[in-house]
Amino acid sequence: MNNLKIAIVAEHASARWGGEAILPVHYFRNLRNRDIDAHLIVHERTRDELVELFPDEGNRMHFIRDSRFQKLCLSTEKYLPSRVHYFTFGWLIHLQTQKAQIKTLRRLEKEGAINLIHEVIPVSPKLPSRISSRVCKVVIGPLNGGMTYPPGFQDQQAKMERLFSSFGRAATNLLNTLIPGKKKADLILVANNRTRLALPGNLKTPVLELVENGVDLRLWRDSKGARDLEKLRFVFIGRLVDWKAVDQLLLSFRQVLNQTGKDIELHIVGDGPLGNELKDLAGNLELAGKVVFHGFVPQKECPAILSKCHVLVLPSIYECGGAVVLEAMAMSMAVIATDWGGPADYITEETGILVPPASRSEFQKGLAKAMLHFCTHMDDIERMGQNGRKRVEEVFDWERKTDRIIEIYNDVLGSPARVPPGRPEAIFESR
Repeated sequence: MNNLKIAIVAEHASARWGGEAILPVHYFRNLRNRDIDAHLIVHERTRDELVELFPDEGNRMHFIRDSRFQKLCLSTEKYLPSRVHYFTFGWLIHLQTQKAQIKTLRRLEKEGAINLIHEVIPVSPKLPSRISSRVCKVVIGPLNGGMTYPPGFQDQQAKMERLFSSFGRAATNLLNTLIPGKKKADLILVANNRTRLALPGNLKTPVLELVENGVDLRLWRDSKGARDLEKLRFVFIGRLVDWKAVDQLLLSFRQVLNQTGKDIELHIVGDGPLGNELKDLAGNLELAGKVVFHGFVPQKECPAILSKCHVLVLPSIYECGGAVVLEAMAMSMAVIATDWGGPADYITEETGILVPPASRSEFQKGLAKAMLHFCTHMDDIERMGQNGRKRVEEVFDWERKTDRIIEIYNDVLGSPARVPPGRPEAIFESR
């Protein structure tokens, strides 16, 4: 019999929100699909969605409500830049949520319902954690971070954001000493070496590398034969925020239109605070009829859009992960992305084109050159798409990732592994 009794702990869990919030959904779903005893402990903001997703798991999902203090902190969000709020009031909200989560964990421990706690998000390597236990083993991660802006985009970050970012980095060691969840954990998972280097200093916890993102191949299906090649369609999917650099993409697309006679389109899928500004930019660049703004699209509907497009373009300059890259690869699409952060970990020369973000002008030229390449080398779309699908199946399939995480759980608990070993991960020495 499998003796795993897992508590998945996360600030949020949602398949609709995108970003890291979908990670606990995948872990909980895949563990339960394998009849592993698992509980999910998250904030109640997505209760309705989770009850709809898991109608038979009501007694295994535990929801945390906002306190008055948290509601007060949330009310400050409209007055501060998003990243400043995240590392100040957002962090206080998170710690308060964890305080309530610990109460739920203690109850489950007392009932003998769990023997391992897995804190899945937040994925920040620097953010302190209150999650610890004298009864259960604790695994944290995979964490993914340690990002900075590229040298050519240092001015992208506002002065206030740079100030708080610098203060946060300087205070990391002290905060993780005062709130020592990461130091007390039995294992920390990191997505890459960049993240390992961003962990708090004097960390004695074992650190293991495991890719953060994965792809549910039941949703993101191979669609290599379904695309019409008469009109070449590029697509961006993501939040319309400054670090996604969609403005750079629009400027580059204008260059492509000026240099090619092909019938091409650019589809923008997503919403965000820069939505109206980007639409105005598209109008000023005379891109009407060539750029389509779809607005927010639920994740389950995104595959239908990707199945009609040929090349994903992700020009983000501050992307720790970039799951959308893997999702496009799973659908046999070629990919263009920034040679910086998470996408550079996923894309090879056989699956797409990485564009160095040396400066704004050079970046725009690089994006345009990459798009023009596919305008004149249509066969590369199919070749890179097939290679991308194969790479996802071999490395990033959520089923394979679940195999590996179960193996890790058993290792931490001191039990023999009950699944075939996954790809070899690097184990780093503690610093």
